[in-house]
Amino acid sequence: MGTKSTLSFYDDKQCVCRVYHQYDGYPSWMGKQIFTFLDAVKFVNGSEMGVDYLQYNGVGNLAAHWIHNFIKNERYISLFSTEDDGKHLWRQDFNYEIYLNTFKVDDLLLKCYCQNDLLFEGNLEKFKLFCNR
Repeated sequence: MGTKSTLSFYDDKQCVCRVYHQYDGYPSWMGKQIFTFLDAVKFVNGSEMGVDYLQYNGVGNLAAHWIHNFIKNERYISLFSTEDDGKHLWRQDFNYEIYLNTFKVDDLLLKCYCQNDLLFEGNLEKFKLFCNR
């Protein structure tokens, strides 16, 4: 049996994508995957050609790249409705949320819940410490 989790992507307060992960939902694995993925990101307004770094044009583009990354690595994922009232989330072991309302990685807000208990809320650097404890 897997440690189930969700990862929800928010543009300000609106959920634009919710991804279900079947396995390895603990912060010690999934949290580290999220941190590693976000730590390599540069958010842009538009697209910069000829650069050698990962760039994302907003939350929707970030979510699409996250999904692509996991499918490419043959991890079991699926999408949940963003219109749901959220009650199904608490059936998962861990639920992660990423909030972005600007194009700056420093403005990211991350949250981690264990079912309906908030375990973490903070920026990317603090999230790294949380996942490595």
